[in-house]
Amino acid sequence: MRKTISLAILGSMLSSCFVNLSVAPGALRDRSAPAATKALVSAVIVLPPRGSERGQRSELADLERVLLGKGFRVISSGITGRVATGPVEARADEASRLSDLERALILAKDSNADALLQVGEIGFEPAERYFTLLEGDLTNLKEVPEPPTSTDAVFVRVKEARFTFQAKLINVENGEIVVSMEISQSTSRVSPATNIKGQASTKETIVIIDTPQRRQAAIEQVMEAFNSHLSARRSQARVNE
Repeated sequence: MRKTISLAILGSMLSSCFVNLSVAPGALRDRSAPAATKALVSAVIVLPPRGSERGQRSELADLERVLLGKGFRVISSGITGRVATGPVEARADEASRLSDLERALILAKDSNADALLQVGEIGFEPAERYFTLLEGDLTNLKEVPEPPTSTDAVFVRVKEARFTFQAKLINVENGEIVVSMEISQSTSRVSPATNIKGQASTKETIVIIDTPQRRQAAIEQVMEAFNSHLSARRSQARVNE
């Protein structure tokens, strides 16, 4: 896969010493927390973030495809405005007093959905990782949590994109949070590995690891983790029936 590398790695080398940068695939970050109680989930209504942008809508479509592909019944959130009965003026006034979540919960009950998936965040944002030479190894760059403070350090800044999915699965009957999910994966942590060898430089070197293929791989890993949480809720609930 083609990598875009800044000119710094090609033209600003001050030493004859060669160093290696290896960025291997890594596991995604999953901070999800399930509730102690079990709930059967087979029909879901998806409530997107307020004011979802065009890119988010594409990723929401990926989310819905995952649900449909795993056998869940998905109810469109586009009809959450139909939550009140009575004259038109009364309906408009009543709907305006409700939050998006309240409208979606009412619709979910009317639609015989088991749960509401309230999406707080879904999409990519810029992120960075930092690599430098550490004492005891003058050949291989190691990842550090922050950029080195020394002005003469050999330092590589890896720029990437991080895909984050935050959502709550809410029981329609009692409002209980069935599982709170926070899952993320970055484009530098998906396959294939990135390996670069270059001359050491005391100037900052920038390496960009972000391609459409890597973004799609990050989305797929996050969606698979999301599906595993839902599948676990379904199977556990059936065992307890």
